[in-house]
Amino acid sequence: MQWSAVRTVFRASKNVFEPMLTSGTGNITSNVAMDDVWAPDTISDSADAASGILVYASRGVAVSGNTVGNTQFGIAFVSDPTFGPADGGTVTGNRVAATHIFDGIELCGSSNTIQSNRINGSDESAIHVDSSCGPVTNNVISGNTIVEACAGILVGTAAGPSEFSASQSEPEIGASCCEIPRVRNV
Repeated sequence: MQWSAVRTVFRASKNVFEPMLTSGTGNITSNVAMDDVWAPDTISDSADAASGILVYASRGVAVSGNTVGNTQFGIAFVSDPTFGPADGGTVTGNRVAATHIFDGIELCGSSNTIQSNRINGSDESAIHVDSSCGPVTNNVISGNTIVEACAGILVGTAAGPSEFSASQSEPEIGASCCEIPRVRNV
């Protein structure tokens, strides 16, 4: 596991320790984060969902060359009104697969670059530019490979301008892209 940062916190999360970078810049590279699912979580309650990699209120973090799978969020950048933004980071060359309930890459920050990632099998969106945590502007999303997601790129209704590469499908605008299918008892 390679982590370099001002402060790295491991949060006891659903019977595992979830790496969470807070209050600093740094690199999260060449890790494997698999099988982190918080069973009681639902689509209406994302606050305690399990993330393969969580960057919380930290600027300038580079997340690259990681493999993340069977989680609820694959890679999440989350800003906080009290602790600060998750701005100016990069998410490049990662492989994200099988995110349950939520997104492959959750982006709740500004001036970030999401590039050259491979995202497979996201229950909600492959990449979510999420404006629910505050202003989200000036992000660059390009050259990602997206396979089997409810939406390729989902852009929150209050998100400001960001750049999307012309080779990707048109981003969908909205708070969510679909409903998770209900389980039927047979």
